[in-house]
Amino acid sequence: MKIYSSMVRIKKEDTISERDTAIYGDLLKLVAAGKSDTFGYVNIKKKMHPAFKEIVIEYRNKIAEKGRHDSFIATDTPENIEVVHSHFSNPKWIDHFTARFIPEHLVNVDCDFYLWDGKVGVCSFENNKIKTTVLDNPTVYQLYKQFFDVIWNVALEEPLFFGPRTSKETALERELYTNPGDIVNLTASYPSGINPNWIESYRKSIASKFIKMDNNKLINNIKGFFSNVFKTDNIKLIQTATYALLIAIDYAIITPGDEVIMFEPGYDAYPNIIRSLGGNVIYAKRHKDFTPDIEDLQKKITNRTVAVVLTIPENPLGKIHGQKTIEEIAKLCDGKRLLILDCVFAQITPFKINVPMLTRLKLPHKPSYMIIGDTGKILGLDGSKFGCIAYSKDIEDRLQHRIDNMFFQLNKYDLCLLSSVLTDKRFISYLKHLNDIVAENYNYIKANIDPEVSLHPLEGSSVCMLDVSKTGMNDLEFAENLRNFYKVAVIPVSYYYNFEAPGIHDNVRVALARPPKDIIKAVAAINKLLEHSGKVDK
Repeated sequence: MKIYSSMVRIKKEDTISERDTAIYGDLLKLVAAGKSDTFGYVNIKKKMHPAFKEIVIEYRNKIAEKGRHDSFIATDTPENIEVVHSHFSNPKWIDHFTARFIPEHLVNVDCDFYLWDGKVGVCSFENNKIKTTVLDNPTVYQLYKQFFDVIWNVALEEPLFFGPRTSKETALERELYTNPGDIVNLTASYPSGINPNWIESYRKSIASKFIKMDNNKLINNIKGFFSNVFKTDNIKLIQTATYALLIAIDYAIITPGDEVIMFEPGYDAYPNIIRSLGGNVIYAKRHKDFTPDIEDLQKKITNRTVAVVLTIPENPLGKIHGQKTIEEIAKLCDGKRLLILDCVFAQITPFKINVPMLTRLKLPHKPSYMIIGDTGKILGLDGSKFGCIAYSKDIEDRLQHRIDNMFFQLNKYDLCLLSSVLTDKRFISYLKHLNDIVAENYNYIKANIDPEVSLHPLEGSSVCMLDVSKTGMNDLEFAENLRNFYKVAVIPVSYYYNFEAPGIHDNVRVALARPPKDIIKAVAAINKLLEHSGKVDK
């Protein structure tokens, strides 16, 4: 039996009015007043009136207060993804809502429906009109519920493609790379402006003995450097570290929808690479000190989990995880899934904290693993760099097949330059100098920054985080004002989160592998920004 049906014409500007929104709100209130758990499908394509937000919040509160659960499916459009993620922005809602995503090419109907207490509620858009209908019919309810169960079983916990597939960090770095202007650029983590004369001389004129070397000799020189870092001879040389990560993820993902777990927050290219290769990103939690939550990781592992990604030292967090953490994660990966360790900052430990090497740990059964390395984080050579994959012997053949599908040549100039620098006896002193600069710059910021800004502890890497929560600006506003008014560029840490949640807009990332004069300018600019923040249009 039909309970009621309402239809209202939408305004010409295609925005639902307050009155139209109220009609949809009546449907939500009816669902919220029910007793059973709810099931539904979400695919609204129209812009809602601002008042709709309050109605949705009231709905979520009612469901949570009654201890009910709402399981719903959304077509994976950017608009829907944003709506779904907002369901988890309040801690008290998290345990009462579960969402999955269905690819747009499979289900893409311009409507919402709700199932509760044996009823079916539908909101649809027909002939430029909004229409809500509620049906109280057991047969119709069972039809909708069976349809829901079918698509729920093929839906994914995360969308395959989350909005624009781009790294916000890299996009900002590229913008400043191509149009530097007079900005003090503290975005990219590559060293800049600190090369000693002997490295610059190699850049200008590669030593003749390296030019004459065959490719294999040059490659082995660079592989030897990585072998010493990661304590293994199983090394594959790759053009860049991000390319190496792409190969590792491509190796892990066999079937579309295979799950790769990463810890949030983390380097923002990870999820884009995983999704672009057909994988499903699963986020594991961290503790308040940013260490991995091993218990939550264990809960997130399923029979579809093919890899776990961990960064050490962390970007942008500056954490170095202890041996016990590595051992616990390795144990969870044992024999069943690939452990990918992103160790591109492994040689930047300004305060001499040890980075545990998986290859040196005595484990009962070591998992299949790939370790990502990078010369770009220790040498600022304007794009001349190499990444690597250090790997467990059991995956060598299949890994080589993946590499063979992508490339065989490496740039001869880069081979010569990196061979020259990495085998020069002065390189060890340079590396110590680089770490000293990072430590000096960190300590300068800590001693001279305005008290409204505090530094997170730095254990490893050449980046640190500034907590700007007391400045009256979120991280996006702080970064924008600092660049626009004082010509200093930093990275908002919210770039590294999957979606909006409490507490993620309080930090910016600052690169420390810079001449001290740049850091002095940046600190002065930050202090001036805060001094005049009342005059800045935020």
